[in-house]
Amino acid sequence: LALTLFMAYVGLIVGAAKGDYLDLSALGGIFSERGGSKSAPLRTVARAWQRIPARRTLTQPVWIMLRKGVYPVSNTPNYWENRIGTYANPIILNAVDGAHTATLHGDINMFNTRYFYLLGADITRDGDAFHCERCSYTVFRNSHLNGDANTGGGLAHETIKVNQSDHFFVEDS
Repeated sequence: LALTLFMAYVGLIVGAAKGDYLDLSALGGIFSERGGSKSAPLRTVARAWQRIPARRTLTQPVWIMLRKGVYPVSNTPNYWENRIGTYANPIILNAVDGAHTATLHGDINMFNTRYFYLLGADITRDGDAFHCERCSYTVFRNSHLNGDANTGGGLAHETIKVNQSDHFFVEDS
């Protein structure tokens, strides 16, 4: 019952309009502290991640809105760590133009993160796509992860690797 209620809640929060929105554009965003709006989107996922307070419990949801496009390795954080969302205030990495319209070519190597949702964004690279250690309440929905995009096999040891973590959910992915 608790799992059913949690997943129903994820559906509700995804439909909610509250929170801090950080818009990104792989094609024409800016690299500055002022960016992040629809009219002046950020260019890199790394910059958006840096804007989320580290080691502090969030008081509102954070939506990282990925516009259609490919986000190269140089665009993503090297290490995604110490971001503490809550049941009511998660961190949502969302392909805003629909499932499979935004692709990360860098992996997500995450540590000590709570309530992180990957919605509709894909990870395509040659090597492991997602690793999480000490994470809680992580959700993948409508996302495709491919660790052998170009090599025909051999580079991805574990497309998804989760250790010392709890409440990890994969839906329609």
